[in-house]
Amino acid sequence: MKRISIIAVIVLLFSVSTSSQNKSKDIQGWEETRWGMTSDEIGKALGSRAQKLTDFEGYGYGYYEYLVPEITLRGSTFTALLIMDYTGKLSSVDVRSNEYESQKPQRDIFDALDSMLIAQYGAPDAKKDEPSSGQVHLSHIWKFQTSTVELWLYWDNHSRPVSSNVGISYYPTAAVKP
Repeated sequence: MKRISIIAVIVLLFSVSTSSQNKSKDIQGWEETRWGMTSDEIGKALGSRAQKLTDFEGYGYGYYEYLVPEITLRGSTFTALLIMDYTGKLSSVDVRSNEYESQKPQRDIFDALDSMLIAQYGAPDAKKDEPSSGQVHLSHIWKFQTSTVELWLYWDNHSRPVSSNVGISYYPTAAVKP
């Protein structure tokens, strides 16, 4: 009996240390980029992978002038938008599915990305599931010291054409300090 108890304690300690190892990682930004980079620094960091637009595109509370197309994750194609704040510094990255229309929520893509992120970072720190009549909004969030990673799915059956997207957003956990 004593031997079984010792084995159980060892297994428990091993599983706790394994899950905490995943959470002890910090994410400094998205791939080679870091929060607060300028447009020129992003271009240098990503090299030929990044496409610079001829003009800025407004996006939420900022804009983007660089994107990284043709990113394949779990069999689906995505585009990364490198979003700058109005001071000209990198404030977030949205890696969005290239498929914007779907008659049903793209739960299979969401679940595949969720498995990938759990393998990388461990279990999410928070989950949101907000279904309503004709809409679905799912979100799984991993928080680290420097960055937050958010997997999301949005589907709206009321819009025409039917709006649908799945993506991963990367953004600073706290505001970027100058």
